[in-house]
Amino acid sequence: MGSILILTLKEDSYLFLPLSLLITVSGMRKLQVVIYHHCSHGAIFQSRFANFILGEIISIILIIKDFRTYKQDHMAHHNSKKLLTIEDETSQDLAEIGLVPGVPKHILWQRLILSFVSPFAQTRSFLNRIRLCFLSFNLIHNLCAIVFWTSIVSIIYYFNFLNIFIIAWLFPLTFLYHISRILRLVVEHKWPTQEIMRSRGLLFICLTTIAVFNGESLPEKTGRILYDYYQTSVWVVRMIFIHLFARVFVLVGDTPCHDYHHRRPGSREWSSYINARQKDKKSGCLGYPINYSEVWGLFNAIDNNLQSLSECKI
Repeated sequence: MGSILILTLKEDSYLFLPLSLLITVSGMRKLQVVIYHHCSHGAIFQSRFANFILGEIISIILIIKDFRTYKQDHMAHHNSKKLLTIEDETSQDLAEIGLVPGVPKHILWQRLILSFVSPFAQTRSFLNRIRLCFLSFNLIHNLCAIVFWTSIVSIIYYFNFLNIFIIAWLFPLTFLYHISRILRLVVEHKWPTQEIMRSRGLLFICLTTIAVFNGESLPEKTGRILYDYYQTSVWVVRMIFIHLFARVFVLVGDTPCHDYHHRRPGSREWSSYINARQKDKKSGCLGYPINYSEVWGLFNAIDNNLQSLSECKI
């Protein structure tokens, strides 16, 4: 992923720089929310040790929480008694940028957008990642991270690659990664009513995890050629520059089907979640009180979740 961006910079093809950055951060996010995440469930390799090693390598490359700590925190996230509580990593991360229950929706939108461009929010996010990666409770992990990044920085300094490194890796790893991560966290779960929040049963899991798909229906034809052509053109533009962008930048890998993952966390079909979810949906999602539901469009999902967060009382 980074090689495309480096080639873009070397060839002075700066017109392709935005696309190259998008591809790079998309790859980084896939490493984290797909591979790293499923390693914690033991779903990448049959060997528990192999999953652990790959998870540790990814955590060091991306400068994120050491794998052992992440796995512990993520298992708590799958516990319905802790999901969306102060003990949940998702709730904690959203609270850091002011996304907390009971705040008016328009204020939540303002805080969300501000978190993207705020130097304070960006710096705090990356410093927290550095702390979790280099100062974890796993001393061997810390040592490996220090040795790896000391070697990388030394090579960069020796070959005078600093400018390329900042643009090709550090910028997408920090600024863009932060925006993608926050947007993903906002649409990951929906806050139910206070009564459901107290129940913490299977219905709670159903109502707090909803699939987020990218796209919208093709406009219906009216018979007016010019108007239909205009409507179709707008639809094509929206599909490419809004929905496709959201798929590549935010909802990477299997993340649109996050509801299936919470209902079937032991599934090893992470590479074809959409098919597994559809099959489960057709069968009625046995074992759960209600079937799957979904929302179309990243913006709609954010707006719905912020509305539920605003109305939530805990």
